[in-house]
Amino acid sequence: MKARLAIIAQYSGDDFSSSNNRFNYLAKFLSNDFDVELITSNFSHKNKTKRPILADNTVNNCGYSITYLDEPGYNSNKSIMRVFSLHIIKRNLRRYLKNKSYDVAIVASPPLGYAECAINEMKKSNTPVILDVQDLWPEAFDMIFRRTFAFDFIKAFYERKAKFIYQSADRVVAVSKTYAKQISQKYAVNNVSSVYIGTELVSFDNQQRTDSIDLVKFVYVGSLSSSYTLDNFFESISRVSAHGKTLKYTIDIYGDGERKVYLEELCKRLNVRATFHGFVSFSYLRTHLSYYDVALNFIHEKSEASIINKHGDYFSSGLFVLSSQQSEEICDLINAYDCGLNVSNNEPEQIDKSITFIFNNLASIRHKRVNSLRLAKDHFARERTYNEFRFLVERLITSNSIKQGS
Repeated sequence: MKARLAIIAQYSGDDFSSSNNRFNYLAKFLSNDFDVELITSNFSHKNKTKRPILADNTVNNCGYSITYLDEPGYNSNKSIMRVFSLHIIKRNLRRYLKNKSYDVAIVASPPLGYAECAINEMKKSNTPVILDVQDLWPEAFDMIFRRTFAFDFIKAFYERKAKFIYQSADRVVAVSKTYAKQISQKYAVNNVSSVYIGTELVSFDNQQRTDSIDLVKFVYVGSLSSSYTLDNFFESISRVSAHGKTLKYTIDIYGDGERKVYLEELCKRLNVRATFHGFVSFSYLRTHLSYYDVALNFIHEKSEASIINKHGDYFSSGLFVLSSQQSEEICDLINAYDCGLNVSNNEPEQIDKSITFIFNNLASIRHKRVNSLRLAKDHFARERTYNEFRFLVERLITSNSIKQGS
C-alpha cells in the first residue's frame, strides 16, 4: 500500500494535461511511488475565472487525484476582494483537512494564510510537512506598496506569520538558493534547501532553426505587470535604430498583464516592430522557443524575484538571454555558463551597447546555445532535480514511523 501524500497548493496549473506548473508536475512525478492528492483552488489565479471541474476528480492518465476547494475569486491581484477570497479558501481548507489523514504533506507558500492553515491541521495529526516556498512574503510587498507606518505594521505582522510557518515545517524547500539563504538567516531556520522551479528538459524541441543569417529573433515569455521592464528594451532598440543602424529583427511577446496596452502603444510610438500574442499554451512554447535567438529577461531592479519560471524555459530552448534582473544568483549563472548578457535598467547606454553587440555577433551568440542547454541540464531539468522531493518525502515517512513506534 502506497503512503499518502498531500500536495496543498492554491496556485496550481489550469491545463492539467500539459501544464508546466510546479505542483501539477510534482504530483504526477511522485504518483508512481505515493498515493498523491493535489488540494487546490477552483479559481484560476491566472485567468481570473472558475476552473472547469473534472467529474471524477481524477486527472486522466496522470495518476493522482485532485480536490478543488471553493474560492470566490477576484478581478485584481491588488484588491480587498482578493483578501476576502484568501480568507474563504483558508476556511474551506481547514474544514476539508479536519478529518483527513496523510503520511506527508507538501505545502506551498505563499499565500501565508493558506500555508499556515495547512501546517496547523497537519500538526494536529503529527503529519510531517515539507514547505515549498515560491516567493518571499512579506518581503515582496516592498516593491508594491509605499513605505508608511501602516505598511511597516502590517509587514511586521506578516513577518511573524512567516517565521511561524518556516519554523513549524519539518523541511523547507525554496525555489532558489537566494531565497533559501534569506529564510535561513532572517528566520533562523536550519533545515532549508533549494530546488529550482525548472522544467521538463526532454519535452523541449531545442533544435535551432534560423531563417536568416542576419535576422535577430527576440522573444519574451511571461507577465506584463509592473514588475517587468520591457519598456527599457523597447526604448533601447529604438535608440540604436535611430543612430543610423539598419536592424533586421523580430520581437514576439507571449504573455499578458496590466501594462500590455501601454507597451503596445509605446512600440507604435517608438516604431519598434513587436508582436503581442497574449498567453499561449505551454505545449506551444516548448516546441517553438528554439526558433528564437535571444530571450528577454527585463525585471524591475527592486524586485525580490530570484530564479523564476521563464529562466528554465529560456535555457531549455538553448536561448541567449539578455537580462536586467539584479538577482546575484541568476547573474552568476549567466556569467558562469557564458549564455547571455547582464545589464542594468538604470544604465540605458549599457543596454544600447549590449543590443549592438548582439547584432554584430549573431553567429557567435547562436553558437552559445550549447552553453544554455548545459545550464538547463545541470540546474533546471526536473527529471533529475525533483528527486530531492522524493528523497525528502521518503526520509520523513521513515523518521516519523520510527518516532511513532518508539
